[in-house]
Formats: sequence, C-alpha cells, structure tokens
Amino acid sequence: ALQLAWEAARAAQLQEYWRLFYVAATRAESLLVVTGTLPPKSSGEVVAPDDCWFTHAAKSVAAMPHQSIVIGWEGGPALRHSSSPGHWGKRPIGKSGEQPGVPALAALPAWARREPPQEARPPRPLAPSRLGDDDAPGRPASGDRAAAIQRGVLLHALIERLPAVDADARPAAALRWLGAQAPDLNTAARQALADEVCAVLAYPEWAAIFGPGSLAEAPFSAVIDGGLVVAGTVDRLLVTDSRVLVIDYKSGAHVPADAASIPPAYLRQMAAYVAALAVIFPGRAVSAALLYTAAPRLIALPAMLLDLHKPGLAAAKANLGELPLEPDASKP
Repeated sequence: ALQLAWEAARAAQLQEYWRLFYVAATRAESLLVVTGTLPPKSSGEVVAPDDCWFTHAAKSVAAMPHQSIVIGWEGGPALRHSSSPGHWGKRPIGKSGEQPGVPALAALPAWARREPPQEARPPRPLAPSRLGDDDAPGRPASGDRAAAIQRGVLLHALIERLPAVDADARPAAALRWLGAQAPDLNTAARQALADEVCAVLAYPEWAAIFGPGSLAEAPFSAVIDGGLVVAGTVDRLLVTDSRVLVIDYKSGAHVPADAASIPPAYLRQMAAYVAALAVIFPGRAVSAALLYTAAPRLIALPAMLLDLHKPGLAAAKANLGELPLEPDASKP
C-alpha cells in the first residue's frame, strides 16, 4: 500500500511538472530559450537528470530540421533550432562568447556604469505628543506606571463614547462599560473614574466640545515650517466655519493653576497641533486648550504663549530618532 501511494504521489508530481513545461514552451511568441543546471550533489529531485526539461528539449531539437550544434560555453554544447534555415548561422561560438558575423554591441553609456543617485527620503513625521517629555512633570514610579497607563486609556475611551449617551444615563453606562473592560479594577476605582468623566461632560460651557459636530481621536497630518511633517491624533477636535478648537486630555493628578504653569513640553505639543491645523484649515482661527480631568479644569492656551514654544519644533525634529508616530494614549 505504501508503494502504491508513493507511486501515485510521484505520478501526480510528474504530471504537474510536465504541465508547467507545456505552458512555458507554448507561450513563446518568437523565441524560446531552454537552459538547465544541476548542483554538484543533487538529491530529492522530482525527476532524474536524464528526464528533466532540458534533456527532453535537447533531444527534441536534435531531431528537428534546420538545427545546428555549436560549441557553447564551458558547460558544453548548445543546440539551436529555427524554422528558417540560416537564422542562427552555422559558425561556432568561441569561448569569448563572440560569434563571427554578428555586429559588436555598442559601448555602454557612462550613466550605465555609475551608481544611481541616493533617492531622497521624505521627512520623518513628528509626533507632537513626543515633544520634550524631558521637562514634563515626573512620571509615576514603576509600580504605579501600569495603573496610570490603564487609567488614562480608560478615561480617553469613556470621554470618546459617553457624549453619545443621554446625560442621565451616563453614570450607569460608564460603570457597565468599565465592568466589562476593566474587571480587575475594584468598585471604588471604577466609580471614581466614572464620576470624573461624567463631571467633565456635565459642564455646560464645554457642551460644544463634546457635541454632535465635534470629533474624537481625530488623526491628522500636515507639512509645516518648510518641510517638517507633523502627524498624530488629537483627543477632541471642533471645527466650525470660522474656528478650529483642539483639546488634549491630561489625566494626571497635578493640575496647573493657569496656562503659565503648564509644563513647556505640553505647550510645545499643543503648538505643533495648532501649526498643523492652521495648514489643514487655512483662513480659520485655531485655538487650543488642555482639559485636566482630575479637577476637571479646561485651560485655554493663548496664541502668544504657544508662539513662544513653536520654534522648538526644529530642535525636536533633529532629536526624533526612531520615535513612534502614534502618541501614548495614557498621557498621564
């Protein structure tokens, strides 16, 4: 039974092997070249060297009319067949590869022997959220880092989803969602997070930011300052006919008293956002604010303050290295 199975498998392989040769040999329009090579110690071939494409093609050409055997390269003879007598000529090819009677090839132009010029690389996109973390407030200790990241991710997700829910139903909806997405959090932690997000959304003067016309987690990219590419994702974006407002969430426990107390790293980030959005929405006033969810407090960033931090973009570009394009979702 094993012998029969092996022979059936080999027959199927050979059928496919010769089918491929038929397809290749019958597709040529004016010229068909068949060559062959075998490694010094070949093993495991589907067909033996005496039964390969090249061997059978050579036997067929040898039996055809108007063929000539010429001295080939060091690998041995070459068989050529043409339907027109004299098409190939009958004089041998020397070891140099030149055939008498055939015009020499024209000399290669100089450009063919030169290395191609280095292709220009597009500028590396700059992620605004990665601008200058060196002077931002100290991050949590390593033991609290994972918890801070998880809290920031959950808070962003809730602020993105809850605006579509009726105000009265938001607390219960937030707790249900947190129970499903963060079952490892205790009841008190889930309640505190839900209360914080609902408080943020409850401020009447912020209603437009979370209204139907606003965008959550909006990706963007733009070229600013003569070739610097800025790309990232803004937490909240409100675009009207005359104005653009960009909001970035900060979920850390430290809440500045005013715009002047905001760390320069965050100001550089928001300056990059404003510069990019001014290119995307020309002719519209672009303003920015930071939303500190722990208070909650929305701090508007004056244009003059952001202008002072915009020149730092060039230095940040020089120090980018291999930074990822997407911002850290937690931004604690």
